[in-house]
Amino acid sequence: MPALTAERARELLDYDPETGALNWRVPRGCRSGALAGTRTSEGYTQVEIDFRIYKSHRVIWLIQTGGWPKHHVDHRNGMRADNRWKNLREATPRQNAQNRRPCARNSSGRIGVTKTASGRWQAFIIARRSG
Repeated sequence: MPALTAERARELLDYDPETGALNWRVPRGCRSGALAGTRTSEGYTQVEIDFRIYKSHRVIWLIQTGGWPKHHVDHRNGMRADNRWKNLREATPRQNAQNRRPCARNSSGRIGVTKTASGRWQAFIIARRSG
């Protein structure tokens, strides 16, 4: 099965860059104009097109730019369901990893800050040179 093209996505979907809403242009088990996609357990929205499931933000990138992103599509504000165009940007895996939130067991609330065995706070940064 050929990969989804921008033309096919635009034929099936309407995208509002101000709200981030992705709606069906044609009836597909629902009325035209209905919100397209479902929310995943990870907080992203996904949409099924021609029997394949795609993350909505990647389909939006395809619709807006005419091509698939080379790497990741990052949500600037960290909210995975916020698909407004101003909130999306293409990012390398490294850039995308830098825009993550602290894990649930992080007591400092900051990435790169930990408590030592003696109870003192310690900050660390790892920077790798590219090339």
